[in-house]
Amino acid sequence: MSWKNFKLLTFIALFGLMMVYLRTNSVILPSDAPFKKFERYTPGSYAAKLYDLKNLQAEKAKQFTADIPLKKRLETLSESEKEIIERIEKEIFPHWYDTKYDFYGTTETPGKGKIACGYFVTTVLRDIGVPIQRVKMAQAASERMIKSMVDENKIQRFRKVPIKKFVYAIEDMGEGLFVVGLDTHAGFILNDGLEVRFIHATARKGISKVINEKAVTSPSLINSKYRVVGKITGDEDFVKRWLRN
Repeated sequence: MSWKNFKLLTFIALFGLMMVYLRTNSVILPSDAPFKKFERYTPGSYAAKLYDLKNLQAEKAKQFTADIPLKKRLETLSESEKEIIERIEKEIFPHWYDTKYDFYGTTETPGKGKIACGYFVTTVLRDIGVPIQRVKMAQAASERMIKSMVDENKIQRFRKVPIKKFVYAIEDMGEGLFVVGLDTHAGFILNDGLEVRFIHATARKGISKVINEKAVTSPSLINSKYRVVGKITGDEDFVKRWLRN
């Protein structure tokens, strides 16, 4: 075989190996979320939203650790918190709506497979860049999960409290995103300043999927005798951990 032919065959082999690598290398996130590389370039895809959010996280972290006055750092924290809420509400949650519920569901891809309430919470938190043990915390009591992320002064507990009084208490805690644990359930509460909403993977008969509903009329919230709520935004330490992740 001539040297010229040998070089040509070597080039073809290396090119083939490179193409196999690009086609099979599916991981784009440290969390091992099952997305293929090309999906992050697909406008509007879940993978693209997470990729954008990860870049935002890195950008804000760089600003926060820069040699700047304390006032500027606090402004970065405030801006980061607003960005987290807006991205989750408008870009992350919508992808999960209508994903089927199952008690043993563990899907990591919205719209595909099925998911349990605890896994819905921990998967979303992990995907947005929160340092959390997805499987361990999904299987743990919801109060334990909340306490692992949020300082005690950002946690409130309610026993046999009427739903309207509960919603008023959430409004008093201010706008933001909350994780809520119930007797046998878990989900997110979002207070946007206009309305308090409950976002969760429900097992409710006739629905059985991820939904976004009014908190004040949610049977899951109404029927639970115990509710523990942790406000993950509005917690300076939480936002710092998000930036440092």
